[in-house]
Amino acid sequence: MRNMLILFGTMCLPWLSTGCTKDQDQADTGYRAAAITFRQDSGYTYLNDTFPAGDTVRIGVTVDQGTEHLVTFRVDRKYDNGPVVHMDTVPIPAVPFHHDAIYVLRNQPGVEQWSFIAVESNGDLTKRSLTFTTQ
Repeated sequence: MRNMLILFGTMCLPWLSTGCTKDQDQADTGYRAAAITFRQDSGYTYLNDTFPAGDTVRIGVTVDQGTEHLVTFRVDRKYDNGPVVHMDTVPIPAVPFHHDAIYVLRNQPGVEQWSFIAVESNGDLTKRSLTFTTQ
């Protein structure tokens, strides 16, 4: 009987000594991406919308730092699913970073997308876009 208990204990020892760990995919890395928000005050455009051709929109953007250091802020534009055009790139000297600008929409009917991009020191991008239809 004693030998059976020793044998049973020896067989169960590896099973009992195995601890539970999270899967690598579920592990909390602690990473938090940068946050981009649009200013929603009166006079600012912060939603996708339709405008007359050649109209102007005022857009205010605030970028808050995530886990990684913010390096640059970029504005891109795209017409009717065409190629992306880099409109502006500026360094981010301090956080939160604020960008206020008045943009002139093109003077012909179509769809244009304006993207506001924060680039982190690790190369990750955070992007928020607004899509405008001009008529």
